[in-house]
Amino acid sequence: MTREAVIPKYTRAAVTVALGLLLVGGVVDRRMRDWRSVLWVETTPLAVPFSELPPVIGAYSLDRDLPIDQTILRVADVDAFINRGYVERSSGRRVTVYVG
Repeated sequence: MTREAVIPKYTRAAVTVALGLLLVGGVVDRRMRDWRSVLWVETTPLAVPFSELPPVIGAYSLDRDLPIDQTILRVADVDAFINRGYVERSSGRRVTVYVG
């Protein structure tokens, strides 16, 4: 089975465009905050660390923690994040949860 059969070209193009827009938007936002000298220094501490989020949410159970590219994390400028994949075992449906 070829790669095109698994992931159509238009889907790859849409994902590439979406990631590009995310990166450009993050860079523009950061530059605008620097230009206006409005830097967010205050952070609100988390009530519960992300690592303590439940492994089971309704019918979905934790499948695995998903890595995020370091470039995206630098642009997003998050101090804490979680990116997890959950699966509903009976149907095989999968969801991804990102919080940053």
